[in-house]
Amino acid sequence: MTATSQVFKIETLSLHGWTDDPSYLGFGCVESDARWCSEAEALAACDELAEAWGYPRSSLRVVPA
Repeated sequence: MTATSQVFKIETLSLHGWTDDPSYLGFGCVESDARWCSEAEALAACDELAEAWGYPRSSLRVVPA
């Protein structure tokens, strides 16, 4: 039996609810910018977005893709 790796995605809170649309992360962002190989990497990316780009941390979340 082989282990299955799980991918995580960053979702952004919009006026219409949570979305995984990468354009909400910034101009030019594509789907791969919102997908991460581990939950820890995705959470670190959320923290970086919040610190470096001024996103409210509460408007970003990590969920399984």
